[in-house]
Amino acid sequence: MQDGGPLRAIGGQSNTCSGTQLTGERLDLLNNKLKGYVGRIPEAEEHISNIEDTVKAKSEQLLQMDKNLKIIANKNEDLEARSRRNNLCIVSIPESTDTRLMEQYVERLLTTLFGTEAYSKILVVERAHRSLAKRPPPGAPPRPIITRLLNYRDRYTTVRLGKNATLYGSTVMRYRSTQTSR
Repeated sequence: MQDGGPLRAIGGQSNTCSGTQLTGERLDLLNNKLKGYVGRIPEAEEHISNIEDTVKAKSEQLLQMDKNLKIIANKNEDLEARSRRNNLCIVSIPESTDTRLMEQYVERLLTTLFGTEAYSKILVVERAHRSLAKRPPPGAPPRPIITRLLNYRDRYTTVRLGKNATLYGSTVMRYRSTQTSR
C-alpha cells in the first residue's frame, strides 16, 4: 500500500527522510516569509500612524474652516440686511401707472399721501422699480414696487404713517424688504 499523502516521495517510493526534509523546507519557507512580514509590520504601523496624524490635523483644520464659514455667513447676512434696511415694498399701485420715471412717481406718491412735512428736508428715492415677475393679466393684483429711500428716517416715517393709507380704493401696504434667515 502506497502512502498517497504529501510525504510521498518522488518516484512512488516512500521515504521518511525526504518527508522530514520537505517539512523542514516548508518550515524554512514559512520562517523566511514570517521574517519578511516582521520587517514590514513596523513600516505599516509607521505609515498608519502618519495617516492618523494627518487625518487629525485635517479634521482640526476642517473644524476651524467651519467656524470661519459660519462667521462669514453671519457677516454676509448682516451686510445684506443692512443694504436692504432702507427698502420699501409698495403694493396696490395699478400697472397702468407710467413706470419710465418710477423714482419721481414714488416721490410724488409719498409726498401726496403723507405730506412733505413728514419727511426730512428732501425726500430722495434712490431706486424704484416693479418686481421682476411677469406683468399680470388684467384683473389680477399688480406687481409691487420695490423702492429704496436714501434716508432711513424717511423709510421709518413711511412705514409708520402708511399702515392704514389707501390709494385707488385699496390699502397701500408698505413694509421694508428684509432678508429671511436660512
